[in-house]
Amino acid sequence: MKMQKGLKLIFLLLILCSPVVAQNFQLGVRTEMFMWTKLDKPNGTEYYMLPLPTAFMLNAGISFNKYLNFDLRVGPEFIAEDLIGMKYGLIFKSFPLKDWFYFLGGLELHQNAASEAISTGSYNSVLKLGSIGIGFIATKALSFEFAFLKTLGDNAYTYGKGLQFIGSPIKIPANKIDYTIKFGIGFNWQL
Repeated sequence: MKMQKGLKLIFLLLILCSPVVAQNFQLGVRTEMFMWTKLDKPNGTEYYMLPLPTAFMLNAGISFNKYLNFDLRVGPEFIAEDLIGMKYGLIFKSFPLKDWFYFLGGLELHQNAASEAISTGSYNSVLKLGSIGIGFIATKALSFEFAFLKTLGDNAYTYGKGLQFIGSPIKIPANKIDYTIKFGIGFNWQL
């Protein structure tokens, strides 16, 4: 929960300081499709391919100069049957060559809420994912991104389904998300 408070504080500071520091401020919406996700399950590895929009986010971006900016992203996301929840992301973008192509990297947090609704023997976890990728700006308002996300740390588990037998829960081992590859479409407007 401390990390969420930290992200809220950073977002508040960015809003308050953006007219002084930044060249421009952008607001927008984006959707993401998880093209490939690897889950390590107790009975083997499974791969998910979801070429449909599975995340919808609000996006706030600040450009410090023509080479560097970053986005704060917040919204609901559905990766797989047991990966449903809110996503918070801080993404840095670097424009080394042209103003239409960029590299991206950052940290994304997925607060998994599927466990509360689906299973009695589960736990609520926050997944930390490192993100790297590339992006293309098609128009002033439209951009596309391809990113590779890898789980960080030991907290890469989703949930374990619980079974109730005579008042005592029996937990099945949790699933572990290894990595995911996503495609995103963003619509941003400069303020």
